Amino acid sequence: MDTLDLESVLKAVKSLVDYHLPQIPFSPEMLTASGLAISLGLLLVFSGFTVSRLLVAAVGFTAGGVMGSVIAQRFALSQPLAVALGGLIIGYLFFRSFRLWLTLGTATVALMAMAAIQTDGAALNELIAPRLGDGEVITLPTPEEQARNLQGDLRTQLDAIWERASARLSNMTFREAFLPGAAAIVGLIVGWRAARGLAAVWLGLIGAVLAFSGGASLVCAQWPNARPELSNHPQYVLGGIAALWLLGLLSQARHVRWMKRPAAPAAPTK
Repeated sequence: MDTLDLESVLKAVKSLVDYHLPQIPFSPEMLTASGLAISLGLLLVFSGFTVSRLLVAAVGFTAGGVMGSVIAQRFALSQPLAVALGGLIIGYLFFRSFRLWLTLGTATVALMAMAAIQTDGAALNELIAPRLGDGEVITLPTPEEQARNLQGDLRTQLDAIWERASARLSNMTFREAFLPGAAAIVGLIVGWRAARGLAAVWLGLIGAVLAFSGGASLVCAQWPNARPELSNHPQYVLGGIAALWLLGLLSQARHVRWMKRPAAPAAPTK
């Protein structure tokens, strides 16, 4: 079975920069978006353990608000009231059951990590930048289309990556799916015992990617010549993300309690 190596990872990072790091002109909107990405990323990197429960509650509040909006439209109710009530109720439920959601997140990350380790370099790059099929040809865009869409819409790109990844997971054989499934089960067991500690690890990694992406987009907007440098030296991207992630883990180490401590025995009564 082919597995992932460092060279394949570097090629995948190069493909990400080439295909999915947009060349956005410097503007107040771009500065605001990059600033938010960097701020949120650094918050996850250095405070993921502390804010993990609030983050779960925020996700629940958002999901509840969406559900409330749908219900309000369906039954002709007051939309602001339905959104507020839905957000508060679901957000509270998520807040109370945060350990469950963090455990499920850890299991999902373990499954995806093991599946990625088993993926060879060619398949990984095909997920990011798929090759043309037999008989398929490239249709060049018109000058008007090029001017209107210099870079593909980010949501469209992410949806395409998700579809290709989902198709690959669904086509895995039992042998290929065994190790990712086992990793998910271990993630469930260990994650329940150390929900916030393990969540700080993968939240920190997500934050490092988010912060570095925001910083790289800002640098490329201010200095366009930096984009080819990032593309030609993907080890800088990977090294920067890894360094920020490890720095955050070291910073949070004093807060992390990996396993529940056993309850102290009651003091003997006299």
